[in-house]
Amino acid sequence: MAKMAIILFSEASEGNLAKAFHAMLLTKQLNGSDVESRLIFDGAGTEWIATLANP
Repeated sequence: MAKMAIILFSEASEGNLAKAFHAMLLTKQLNGSDVESRLIFDGAGTEWIATLANP
């Protein structure tokens, strides 16, 4: 089984919202196929955790 890490390090802002959703969608699609993947929030990307948890 192949493995892939997707690292999201862009700051949480409306301008970067598409990047966050694309990273989450890609992770979901890869996990639904034959690829084990992880989405890693790093650096300024950790701001997304609070933003996405509070709709």
